[in-house]
Amino acid sequence: MKTFLRATAPLVLGSVVVMLVLAVAAWGAFTGHADEAQHARLVGLAEGIAALDAPSILDREGEFSPSAAEDAVAWLRAAAPDVDFYVLDLRGRIIAPVSDKIGVRSVSMAPLRRFMDARQLNRSTAGITGDDPASPGRSARFTVAILPDQGEPAGYLYGVFHNPMLAGVTADLRRDLAIQLALWALAAAALLGAGWTLLFHLHARQPVRQLATSLDRQLGKRGFERPETAASKNPVETVEAHLTTLFDHLDSQDAEVEGLSRVRREVLANFTHDLRTPIATVRGYLETLALSEGALSPTQRQGYLEIALRHSERLSRLVDELLELSRLDRCEVAPRLERFRLGELIQDNIQRFRLRAEQAGVRLEAEFDPDVPPVFADVGLMERALENLIGNAIRHCSDGDSVTVRLRLGGRRLLVSVIDTGSGIAPDDLPFVFDRFYRSRQQQGEKGREGVGLGLAITQRIAELHGGQLLVESCLGDGSTFTFSLE
Repeated sequence: MKTFLRATAPLVLGSVVVMLVLAVAAWGAFTGHADEAQHARLVGLAEGIAALDAPSILDREGEFSPSAAEDAVAWLRAAAPDVDFYVLDLRGRIIAPVSDKIGVRSVSMAPLRRFMDARQLNRSTAGITGDDPASPGRSARFTVAILPDQGEPAGYLYGVFHNPMLAGVTADLRRDLAIQLALWALAAAALLGAGWTLLFHLHARQPVRQLATSLDRQLGKRGFERPETAASKNPVETVEAHLTTLFDHLDSQDAEVEGLSRVRREVLANFTHDLRTPIATVRGYLETLALSEGALSPTQRQGYLEIALRHSERLSRLVDELLELSRLDRCEVAPRLERFRLGELIQDNIQRFRLRAEQAGVRLEAEFDPDVPPVFADVGLMERALENLIGNAIRHCSDGDSVTVRLRLGGRRLLVSVIDTGSGIAPDDLPFVFDRFYRSRQQQGEKGREGVGLGLAITQRIAELHGGQLLVESCLGDGSTFTFSLE
């Protein structure tokens, strides 16, 4: 609702402003028209009376008769009480009325000439003002007519308006008229604003509603959670909520891309470092064998070949693990889900690592209930995950330590745990154990030198592909426990 009001408020306010401007213009046009009409009436009256009374105002010699002029002025005031009339000679001197109330005895002729020139050219005389004999120094609207004598001007009939704005209409009536115009303008603005609102509702909301529905459907297909504000009946608020969701997702994607780019750079640097050691070792021993072919005993030659072979195997394992993790990240490896008994797979892996554990003096065993229900997972990926975890546990154990693979039922899921009593992980290193190529100083000890830091990352990815997560609990010097769950 607030969004709708924000959208329509400018339309309504604009309508109010337009209507008020039109009301002011109408008021000015009305008063100006009334003034012009009154002025034209008085001009016609003065000219008509001047033409009729001119012979009686002038004597035979063409001179003014003071008594006749006084009578003509008195008659004109009776006919138009809102105008003061004066009889002027050709120089602007006042002939009649002769009264002590008149502060001046003549008026300026320049405004009168402009007035008569405008009348002759059919132009407006509304802006021309002249002297007011009753109020010296004040300008007033006036009208003037020529008093002819045998076709020639003998004098002038000069009338000064008492009310130059709207003669015959009182100030109260003008105020009432202004209020009425303002009320009509506000009413028209309200109607116009309502019309704009209705048009917005009919024509603007429908496309927005369609856009909101389309966004809702498209975001639902892509797994976005529907914002709480999207349930609003206002489509504008719905679109705003969906766009906010999209922008937040883009921000998170930008942050993720930046993080992946940083990880890629780190992986490349670590991978290059891990490649350098076995390559340099293999190359060094092969060069020694090539240069010292007659000087080495068979035992020395065999030892050099074994070292070169071991490092070449490490190099091959590093490349294979990196390619495998890359395929898992790109989802090129889709889990081939099937039902099987995980206990049997655990037992097979125990047998595979039995000899290696005995050589390291590590006790390797499995704990699981034979009646545990079958699991629905990829056999190959599960075997790879167990291989990584068991091998990693043996590598970090010493003589007399133990590694236990435990399978138990936790709610509706099976929990697989690999528990060792080895060196453990330092608290500072614990948050980074699943990072690619990460190896702590403790992990880089005597038995950890062969690790390349990809086994746990691969196992984590396998757990994620099966809808789970690899978790770790560890205490430095007391061993570690790695656990993941399956349905």
